[in-house]
Amino acid sequence: MSEAELATLDTLQTHPSTLDSVDEEYSDTSTLRSHVVVSDLGSISSCSVDYDYEHHSRSSSESSKVVSEMSSPDSPLSEEDQALLDACQEGNLEKVRDLVESGQQLDLNKGALHYAAGNNFYQVCRYLLDKGADPNARLEPLGATPALWACRNGHAYIVHLLLDNKAEASICDGFGCTMLHLAVQSSNILMVVYVAHLGVAVDAMDTGGRTALHWAVAQGDHLSVESLLKAGASPNLVDGDGNSALMLAVDLGKCSDVVSLLLRYGADPVAYRAKQTGDLPRVWTDGCKAVGRDSNGVLRRSRLFSPEFVKAFTSVLPLMLLTVALSLPRVCGNLFIGILLEVTLVYIAKTQIERLLPLAWPHSKPLVHSTLLAGAFSAVFILNIAYFVMFIAPYTFQAAPLTAGLLSVLISLICLFYITAVFMDPGVIMLKSTAQSLRDMNSLLERGLFDSIHFCVHTYQEIPARASYDHYLERIVCRYDHYCPWIYNAVGIRNHRAFLAFVIFLATAIPFMTYQYFLYSFHTSFTSFGVQLCIVTLIQCVWICVLLVVQMFQMTHGATTYELSHAAERNVHLKDPIKAFSSLPKDHHKYAEFYAMTAAQSLRRFESSAQNSQTSLNAQNAQNSQSSYAHSKGKLAFCLKLTGFQQLMILRRLSTAHVHWNDQDYGIIRNVKDFWFGGGSIFNPRGCTGSLNGAVVDYQALPNP
Repeated sequence: MSEAELATLDTLQTHPSTLDSVDEEYSDTSTLRSHVVVSDLGSISSCSVDYDYEHHSRSSSESSKVVSEMSSPDSPLSEEDQALLDACQEGNLEKVRDLVESGQQLDLNKGALHYAAGNNFYQVCRYLLDKGADPNARLEPLGATPALWACRNGHAYIVHLLLDNKAEASICDGFGCTMLHLAVQSSNILMVVYVAHLGVAVDAMDTGGRTALHWAVAQGDHLSVESLLKAGASPNLVDGDGNSALMLAVDLGKCSDVVSLLLRYGADPVAYRAKQTGDLPRVWTDGCKAVGRDSNGVLRRSRLFSPEFVKAFTSVLPLMLLTVALSLPRVCGNLFIGILLEVTLVYIAKTQIERLLPLAWPHSKPLVHSTLLAGAFSAVFILNIAYFVMFIAPYTFQAAPLTAGLLSVLISLICLFYITAVFMDPGVIMLKSTAQSLRDMNSLLERGLFDSIHFCVHTYQEIPARASYDHYLERIVCRYDHYCPWIYNAVGIRNHRAFLAFVIFLATAIPFMTYQYFLYSFHTSFTSFGVQLCIVTLIQCVWICVLLVVQMFQMTHGATTYELSHAAERNVHLKDPIKAFSSLPKDHHKYAEFYAMTAAQSLRRFESSAQNSQTSLNAQNAQNSQSSYAHSKGKLAFCLKLTGFQQLMILRRLSTAHVHWNDQDYGIIRNVKDFWFGGGSIFNPRGCTGSLNGAVVDYQALPNP
């Protein structure tokens, strides 16, 4: 190697930020864009570990070869060693076995294991390890080990195999990149979570002074940023250029979610504001707003309105506003002026509430996270009860005692089931320790199920069947149905029966209540308060009836709201595990079993398409409709979702598409029995147990196939 070439390599290692990119190809599937080609450095065909944040990007390689030659010219590979490398690169286990067992002098530590690991060939890696290949062998000039190659490409199963064979997790390459740096560069969140649980130093720096968090921020990888911050990464460390993670996120124009995450985990906004001149980027202002900060990064604090006070105040505010608003026409003595004052009051309250909510719920959507909607719903309910007891009941118990008595019973049941649904634990699975999470990941890797369908990238634990992560509670909920802002709680295995009973009795009571209103108004006195309250109640009755229809359909079909909403996405996941971050090798012993299962499920879902040529088109329309509703951010879509109409539209399209979307449908009678029985009392359920096809099961430990 010439002196000029040695000087070039030394410059790259000492000052990587002076070049746009000098990369070592860790595999054929993850070649980064190379702006500088270094030739003849140990006969390397191309180098790449990109240190230019602005130009950092991933692109798939056009070539099926990783590297043609890996040793230096001073020690060229023999024909046998080169043949072994080619076989490992192609994943040809039979050829590898023939070469190794031929009796020739082969060196298994000259890149064979690296090639197999970088290309995700599980059986080849296992065979080489059994034959004595060193899992910690370094490959010059960067000194990368097979585990680092596997991490760079997000091959979690290969990393697990190497670690089982005593590969070192704390090792780094010549550029100072640890397994965590390279896992982040792979953009596979499961790889990042797995490596972060191995005890790798989360704040370790490469030769450019950059931590794994710097790399994740540079890529705009929200999930990796969240995972690293949860693992204890410091958001205030600066790289060799003096940039913190927050500075990079704003300067590179990454998504505001990354900025808000960094601020939420303690990133210092003062350093950025001191550096910034001119107009503030929108990514900065949006990120600050999402965590309750102003454009200077200062927390919005009110001496009068503390977060605790705001949470309690917004719970009772709708009741006070509704009482005052409905009383205005009677107080003014003029219906028109009273309604005008009501509109003015509602508008003023809206503007003030928009400023108030972020003080307690610093999120991008504080309304859904807040207690305001639950307070609004309970306000209508409480006013109806008060009006019935104070005015209607004394008259109707004499004029129509049977109807009044039945309404009184219904109101009592509604109160009972409403309180139960609001305050009962929906079936939350408690968080696990780091050691327990690592055991879950190792278990899933051994079973070939390490993907985002079976493992939660937020709570770091295995997801039982029919469970899901709730973004409002930030926990996994067993047999998850949905999060209901009207009760300020999630609906799951434990409180689902109480929730549905509440909806049933509420939908039944509203017609009786309306009849009582009219009976009282026509035979005694007309009051604007009572009429307006009746109108508000009937408006709410519309979406309550929609909710009842959807819930009854799902109950009789053995499904949940979550399963119905994500039927199309779940089909996509089953047909394409890549979208679930799965890195299951094609030569893994679980690969054929996994695809045999998904093929059978896909066949059941679309078996009716052969009988009806329009079925596939309808199914596609249903999927497109679901996708469009799920990703729409308009106010209309928000209202449709909030009131249940979106779910009704999805239900109609799926039912007309003749697609088999539910594997838990055991017939109407069986499904109804499973829903109401098997979990103990509605008010005191036995843990997370329930009935499934007549058998009592623990949904917290239900295997997820």
